[in-house]
Amino acid sequence: MEHLREQLERFRESFLKAEELWNNYYTFVKTTVREWEAFRIDLLDRLSEVRVKLEADLRTTEELSLKLDLGLLSEEKVKKKLDELQEEIARLKEEYQTLWLAYEEITLMYITHCVKSGLPVSLSAGDIEEKKEELKSAVNKKMVSEEAAQQLEKILSDEASMLLHLHEKG
Repeated sequence: MEHLREQLERFRESFLKAEELWNNYYTFVKTTVREWEAFRIDLLDRLSEVRVKLEADLRTTEELSLKLDLGLLSEEKVKKKLDELQEEIARLKEEYQTLWLAYEEITLMYITHCVKSGLPVSLSAGDIEEKKEELKSAVNKKMVSEEAAQQLEKILSDEASMLLHLHEKG
């Protein structure tokens, strides 16, 4: 009988510890989610700024190249400007990819922990589809590398799966 009491006490302590850990986890996730939701607005603003500038620089590069091909501008004049634009495009592309990948990686963690903890998620399957369309557009415009596009596609698919799991669960 003593052995049974010891075992029962051990299980009681284990479940009390599990409850304490769960409460700590839930509180931590809730705080982190709230902070992420506030921060991501700034990150999305920066992503948008970089995207707009990158698209504008890519258009300018195309226009200058076309004008050069048509003989409307001299090669000396265009060469320097094109070189400057190419450097700027490379820098913007790197920033855009880096920020977008980081954003989606954190978003996947956000969704995962919201699902695990039962917190509401402020994204829908439609939002993920919009992101996939944006990715296709970015690939077509050569704003992201193939490698970055593959990583983003994988993360977006994982996000969609997590949201599907959430709706099946709820």
